[in-house]
Amino acid sequence: EDYAGADFAREQRAKLAVGLSYDFNDNAVKTRSNMGSYMLLDNGFFETDIMTYFVDAIFKYNGFSALGEFAYRDAEDVFAINPDRSLTGAAVNVGHGLNLQAGYLFLNNFQVVGRYTTIDLDDRLTEVIEDQYTIALSKY
Repeated sequence: EDYAGADFAREQRAKLAVGLSYDFNDNAVKTRSNMGSYMLLDNGFFETDIMTYFVDAIFKYNGFSALGEFAYRDAEDVFAINPDRSLTGAAVNVGHGLNLQAGYLFLNNFQVVGRYTTIDLDDRLTEVIEDQYTIALSKY
């Protein structure tokens, strides 16, 4: 139950868990640091330093649960560049994402949940911001 999003234990005392992490990928060769597509050059791989920060938290109390997650990625060089300074078409996915969710688990084990998610890549990549809104009803 510690790793579930819902408050199945119906905590009598407020519980909060917070996590922080940082990832530095020296000379990364993929668009999503450790994942994604390879950034290929005419003569090998494009390499750049990529930094990623994560923060997440979950709160539970008496059937109520809330969680939040935030991620931010930046790179020394966003665009993969050939030795002749021409662009390869590959780019590191830099920007940030946010996920917020809250729900309540009723005594009959029905849960209602609302979630908001946004992904905002750096304006150099796209001006599109992806927003998602979710409402869910679950029975456990």
